[in-house]
Amino acid sequence: MTPQFQKEKGAWVNQSALPLLTPMTLYMAFTPGERITIKASNDAMVKEFWSMYQLSVQLDKPTDPNLASVRDIIAYLAKPASPGPGGGILASPERVQQILAGIPQ
Repeated sequence: MTPQFQKEKGAWVNQSALPLLTPMTLYMAFTPGERITIKASNDAMVKEFWSMYQLSVQLDKPTDPNLASVRDIIAYLAKPASPGPGGGILASPERVQQILAGIPQ
């Protein structure tokens, strides 16, 4: 995705930026099977993702899907666990963009 910037009210704004994801929007972007697998995972990166999600729920703060750290962890969930490194959670790489866009499943 190539950023498209436009000047609005004296500031440059990224027009291609994805909207912030509320905790429920992010949660519902995963399938029930994906959510169960994430919660049961012993993978350190998957645990870190779940901790980040739980913190966003506790603080009632949205997740910014434009952040590299968020994009990287969702991409990690799509990579195969074997040979790794990857979480092996998502069925396909296409799921990454669906989740980042907050498309409910």
